[in-house]
Parts: sequence; structure tokens; C-alpha cells
Amino acid sequence: MKKKILLAAVLLLPTLSAAQTFPPDTPGAGPPEAHATSHEDGGSDELDLTGLTDIAQGSTSTALTDATATPFAEITIPQTIATNYKGGQVNYTIYCDDTTNQAVQQGIVSFSCHNIAGTEACGFSVPAGVTLSDGTADLATPVFTAAAGADLVNLEVASDCTGVTPSTHTIEWRLDMPTLAAVQETP
Repeated sequence: MKKKILLAAVLLLPTLSAAQTFPPDTPGAGPPEAHATSHEDGGSDELDLTGLTDIAQGSTSTALTDATATPFAEITIPQTIATNYKGGQVNYTIYCDDTTNQAVQQGIVSFSCHNIAGTEACGFSVPAGVTLSDGTADLATPVFTAAAGADLVNLEVASDCTGVTPSTHTIEWRLDMPTLAAVQETP
């Protein structure tokens, strides 16, 4: 019997000083060991990690042009029926400063894209997040859009750093997608 499970575990072990020792036959002494589990029906627990790479894709920083739609992620979307769609969430942090004043915004925006006979299109939710301003620099709610390519879309963001002329303006981003997709930072 094969079971598919998603496993996240943390092993907490006590910290021992050099003076603390245990006899080798003490339960829990020494390094942890892996054990196989068998069942009366002859099956065993088997960890299947298939698909874990499908979950979080990307994790990079892209320089932004203030108040201008700037591409940051390219997603390949084939024309093949039943694989001609992608969707997920952009988990982002936008930062701007003028070397003295700064603002930071963290948020999530959902998106759906498809490719119908070579015509790509995307839709976006309203970004949800939180902005922290120093009272001078501030960030308006970013506007997410997509530019179509040949069997791909470039996700774009227009972020407006207000109150200052930014010397640094970036988006750190990661795509969380339930389906496997070819994703790269926009060249």
C-alpha cells in the first residue's frame, strides 16, 4: 500500500554540554536513526516527494523603474489543450529608498493565465498586503499586468514610490504555483 504524504518535520534534540553523557544503550542517546515501518497487510509507509518542486518557483530580486510597468517573471504557457493554463500567487516585497527615507511593502497577488491558439491572457486579483513607510517615502498599491509573448507571458508590476525620487526600487518575488511551469526572471 503506497501512501502519498507531504511531510514537514523538525527534529528537536536537547543540547548537551561536554560534561553530559549517556550510556550507549540509553533510549534517545546518539544520533537519530531512520526506521522503516511495516504494516500487517504487508504494506509500508513510503514518502513520495513527487511534485514538491511544483509548489514554490522563483525567488529573486528585480530592479524596478518607478511608476512604470516593469517585467519581472517570464512563464512559458504552451498552446497544448489541457496544459495551456497557469496560475498561482506572486509573493512579493517591494522596497524603495532615496538613501535617507524608505518604504517597504509585502503582499500577495493571485493570477490566472491561459494560451488559446497562440493568444495569451492573464487576470490578477487586487494585491493584499501591508506597507511600512517612514513618513516621507511611501508606496502606492502596485498594479500587476502581463505582456504576451510567443507561448509565454511576462508578469509585470508598476510600483510608485511617492514622496521621494528613489535611488533604489526593487521587487523581491517568488511564484507559488500548483502546476509545474517553466519560470525565469524576465531577461
